[in-house]
Amino acid sequence: MAVFVFIVGVLNLALGFALAVALAHPWDLALRWPKWTWLQRTPLKLLTRFFARTGGAKPSEPVTAVATQQATETAPSRGLDDLPRRWLEELKSEGLHVESFLEGLMQSLRLEVGKYREQLILAEGRLKQSRASRNGDAMSVLANDIKVINEDWLQRLHTAAQLLREQRGSLDQFEAMGEALEPLFLDQAGQIESICASTLNINFGDDVDAAARELGSHLAQLVDLAHVLRDRIHGNVATLLRVQGRLASLSRSQQVDEGTGLLNRTGMELMFDDWWRDDPQRLRLLSVAVIDIDRFGKLNERLGTRTGDRVLNAFGKVLADFVRKDRGHDRFARLSGQSFLLFFGDIGPRNASVAADRVRQALEAVTFDYQGNKFELNVSCGVLEVGNMETIDDVLRRSAAAVKEAKRAGRNRTTLDEGEGPKPIEPPKYEVTGRVVQVEDEQDIAVTLR
Repeated sequence: MAVFVFIVGVLNLALGFALAVALAHPWDLALRWPKWTWLQRTPLKLLTRFFARTGGAKPSEPVTAVATQQATETAPSRGLDDLPRRWLEELKSEGLHVESFLEGLMQSLRLEVGKYREQLILAEGRLKQSRASRNGDAMSVLANDIKVINEDWLQRLHTAAQLLREQRGSLDQFEAMGEALEPLFLDQAGQIESICASTLNINFGDDVDAAARELGSHLAQLVDLAHVLRDRIHGNVATLLRVQGRLASLSRSQQVDEGTGLLNRTGMELMFDDWWRDDPQRLRLLSVAVIDIDRFGKLNERLGTRTGDRVLNAFGKVLADFVRKDRGHDRFARLSGQSFLLFFGDIGPRNASVAADRVRQALEAVTFDYQGNKFELNVSCGVLEVGNMETIDDVLRRSAAAVKEAKRAGRNRTTLDEGEGPKPIEPPKYEVTGRVVQVEDEQDIAVTLR
């Protein structure tokens, strides 16, 4: 009996000592005994939650360490380490400072979609040469190269979608943005895979011209997908920076479209921010017009995306000529690829629609000339009054609907939304002077009267 009591006493002492050590140094114990998963799952997790909620330190952990941990967890850079190292190195090499996982992911894709698009444009140039020489073998090689071009891009899209899936629930106010991007990446990847498969099935031995047309159509589809993603990413980056209040910290070069010299999407967001900052009560009139070139994709297919870029640059500069310089608050920006925004400060929607349609008619009278290829560009225009409770997202959503209605009504016309939905207007015919714009390879514009 005495032996039994002695044994029980020793066991109690041993158990008490073990519990004391566990409670005093639980994390050390968990690290030394990784198989004790029950200890990590239950009492340690409960203790961690308790001290986190009460603001105290973990057992044996000084308060300063807790403060450091909390500061790290709430710092803007949280989650950047979840991005692939290669992506982070690319951002660093471009001199881009990002402050969150989502911003880093989008800025990385913004850089890469530009490189991917450039590869597709080079492929268009190769196709043009092969088509001119009717070289079916060269086209077959190009079809395989297009598949290779897309392999790395597809891997990046799938990686981005997977990263977003893993970050669900941790993107705070940008959770909805992340949830919308993931299916976009996967949808684009699916379409690209389908297009590449069709490209490899083209028969270049029978009808070379038909094969070239089919390959050109596939390339055009890939370029269109790149444009959709590019514009979506640009918009999301601008929105993220606006929500974080960081637009004003951007350099001038980050606010300007390189080709046209107009404000880009980020510069446009800052333009609205500046206006509303100076008019916090939203008492001043504000109207906007979005001008979208009709059937511009057809021009890209006919002349090539590189030429399309030069035409857009020329168009943007001509558009700037038509915006009145004598009014103090008229501004303009390149909203996306072939869409431009006119900003009419201190002007109501009716007067803004008159000004916008005058621009539309003036553009209608312009003939663009690229190496002897002459063509006109018609535009659809949507005008609206900005409500005093609206956000930029509201404005862009309504303006997109107004442009869509103009296209549905036949294109080359203007619609006006005064708060009850867009309706086509019947403007007078303005006296405009026709002119020819030479689209140069160096992106210079020489203008002569017709």
